Amino acid sequence: MAFLQRVTNGGGYIERECASGSGRMDLLVEYKGEKNIIEIKLLRDNDSPETIREEGLEQILKYRDRLGENIPCFLIIFDRRSTAKSTPWESRLTWEVINTTKQNRTDEVNIVGC
Repeated sequence: MAFLQRVTNGGGYIERECASGSGRMDLLVEYKGEKNIIEIKLLRDNDSPETIREEGLEQILKYRDRLGENIPCFLIIFDRRSTAKSTPWESRLTWEVINTTKQNRTDEVNIVGC
């Protein structure tokens, strides 16, 4: 969040734990008039990567339904498993853009793994 705060100081703001209907998105970043939804998930030793990813996608699409369909979305998953700590950052960092279909609408979501 400290990095994002420095970026937004030049023309935007960050709203943390923003209420959006029945849930709370982690971050709503507005910069130069464009809103961005950021959902953060932690992957721990007892978690399934697929379950964490699906939970995050479900949440982020609910937030987008409430705020508008053209808002860029970012799901950031931090791998906190004990096995990941010994993996080099070059292998841990991933960026994937996926298209999901919900109610006959296709949504693009950026998924960042670290």
